[in-house]
Order: sequence, then structure tokens, then C-alpha cells
Amino acid sequence: MTLESAIADQTTAVTALTQAVNNKMEAIDLLVANKVSSLGSGTFKNKLINGNFDIWQRGTSKDWTINGGYGSADRWCFGSGMGPATVSFSQTTGPIEKVPSARYGLRVQIKNPDVSAPTPWLKQNIESVASFAGCKVTLSFYMRADVARTIYLSLEQVFGSGGVTSELSATAIQPVQITSEWKKYSATFDLPAIVGKKLGSNGDDRLGVCFNFPVAASTYFIDIAQVQLEEGAIATAFEQRPIGLELFLCQRYFEKSFVSGVPIQAGNGLPSGGFCFPALVPAGQSCLHQVKYAVQKRNNNTAVTFFSPGVAAVSSVSNWSKGTHAATGTISTLSKTEMYFSFNFIAPPLTVLGDNLTVEWTADCEL
Repeated sequence: MTLESAIADQTTAVTALTQAVNNKMEAIDLLVANKVSSLGSGTFKNKLINGNFDIWQRGTSKDWTINGGYGSADRWCFGSGMGPATVSFSQTTGPIEKVPSARYGLRVQIKNPDVSAPTPWLKQNIESVASFAGCKVTLSFYMRADVARTIYLSLEQVFGSGGVTSELSATAIQPVQITSEWKKYSATFDLPAIVGKKLGSNGDDRLGVCFNFPVAASTYFIDIAQVQLEEGAIATAFEQRPIGLELFLCQRYFEKSFVSGVPIQAGNGLPSGGFCFPALVPAGQSCLHQVKYAVQKRNNNTAVTFFSPGVAAVSSVSNWSKGTHAATGTISTLSKTEMYFSFNFIAPPLTVLGDNLTVEWTADCEL
């Protein structure tokens, strides 16, 4: 054996040993991170809300055509000019195979897609662009598709509106190859610092977490579950939070009077009334009432919408005692803060003092 070959053999051995040590250290790091994660329950390492898709205040399904918005799982929104396509969001039923402790997931189905249309996306906006600014973060999730497909991940720092603001800052897009079987995926990003950036005065600056879906020539679906965004370069175990707490977090951005399982619409029927109050004035008279939110809202510019339980009409009050209904447009919001809203209404026909009146409402201040 020559000196050169001996050195080469030693170099190979050292390289292999170094790699083995590195692999061992990575395994130890992951073990420690998961152990700390299990001990630190309730530390909110996951900055995404409803990442486990447990909360569906707006309903368990929603079809979108052009533009999109919020409409199914809380805190998750859809966007894209899809042309003739329809995007359907629906709740998958659990337990989900190979996804620990997941009752539900979100199915995104792209129907009649247009290959010339912009790429559809699913996003959650995290309040405050300062979230994780200047840090390394890891996005992890479970996903599957009808067939093997490629999705694209990105984070974007949005500096809000109102006045002169800095331009949106987006991370590099990371492609992820997914299969038809449930599997956990992760990607790590470096978020820029925001020192010196100009934030808007409207309080709507945010960090966006984006899942960009492929444009295809035929209908397809993608299922997603247990999405987590945390600080650091390691994807740790998904943080399980109590469902009641998760609902509380969601209600900062959207709250409703409707009882669970009742669709957000007018005309559900008087027995479904989620918000009732006594008549303080007789029929035809104007009255003021105030509602306190269950959770303080993100700002005082919350959009409040009213629905009549007794008749298919918005902005109307129903008399539960008499079965009568005010005309459409007889209720309006007078004032709003982060804690409550007040509304004015005209008492329905036949109303006398003490009758039970009812109206449904939603309060929306999503980013």
C-alpha cells in the first residue's frame, strides 16, 4: 500500500466517522427538542392558530370561484383568480391515518382548473410582522394528494396599510414533492429582520404562511393536517392545545352568535336563535342594545353582520314570542370597540314589552 492510498483510506474513514457523529448529534438534537416540547406544553411554540383544523365556525365546507377569502376552517384563507375553476374546502373526517391525534384535516379540491389562471394558494396570516423577524423558522405539516404533486412554500412579511409603508418582503419559494400517502414534511426559512422598516398605521401588518398549489389540467385534491410554524431549524412534535383554548384564539378574529352546527345564514328558524334579548319598546319603536364579545377583537373596526333567524333576511330582528319579524334593514350598528358593539333596531309587529326578541350576528376582523 502506498502512502497516498493509506492517506486516502484514512480520509474516507474520518469522513464516514464525522458523518456518523453528525447524524448522531442531529438525532440527539431532535430527541431533546421533542422532549422539551412535551414538557413545555402551553408555551405556544406554534404561532399558527387552528393548525390542527379543530375549529370550523363558518362551516365545514365552502366553494370559491374567483378571488376567494375565508369560509371554512378558522384562520385559513384562500386566494387566486381561478377563472372558471372552483376551489372547494371541506373537512376531512378522522382519525386520520398516520397523523397522531388529528381528528380533522382540510381538503382543498381544485375543480375544472384553468392552466392559464394564477396559482391558487392557501394562507394563514399571523398577526404582527414582528413575528419571528430576524429568526430561523421551520414550517412542518402532514399532507397527501390524489397523485404525486409538487407544492411550493413561502413566507411573506407584510408591513400593513395606512400611510407610507415598506414593500412586502417574501422568502425564497421552496418546492416540496408530496405523494398520495399521508407523510410529514418540513421546510426551514430565514426571516429578515424588520429594523428600519415602515409599518402602516392600520394595525394590519402580518406574517403570511403560504401554500401554493400547482396548476393542473384536471380536477385534483390535496389534504393537509397539523400545520406548525416554530422558531429554530428542527421540526418538533406538533403542539396539542385544548380545543377550548384554540377556539378562544380564533375568536379574536371571528366570532358568531350562531350555535354550533347551525349554518351562518338567515332563516334558520326561531328555535335556533343563538342571541336573545327582551323587548324594551313596543312594535314599531326604536331601541338600542349592546353585545359584549366573548373575546377582545384585534381592532375596533370589526365588520358586524346581522341575520334574522325567523325569516330569510339579513339586518332584521325576529320576535320569538309572537313569531313576527321586522322588515329587512331595520337593524344597524351604531358603535364598535374591541370589546363590544351596539346596534339600533325597530321592534317587529305585535311586539309588547318583555317579548323575547332574537337576532344572529357575526363579527369579522380577519387580517
